[in-house]
Amino acid sequence: MSKDVVRLMAAVSVGYGAFNLILSLLSPMVIPLIGMLGFRGNRQTGLDALAFAKNGPDVHAPLAW
Repeated sequence: MSKDVVRLMAAVSVGYGAFNLILSLLSPMVIPLIGMLGFRGNRQTGLDALAFAKNGPDVHAPLAW
């Protein structure tokens, strides 16, 4: 893969990982409301995406810590 593609994947992984992690940590009372909008959070997926971004060469890597 080219360096630009890896940087893009790392940058997208920060947002995707944070989104999944935050949704998975919401209160059980809020999850059905968010689920009606079609959003679902998965804690392990979020952590995996943040781990990928943490090791990336992008400026967003410190945000993934």
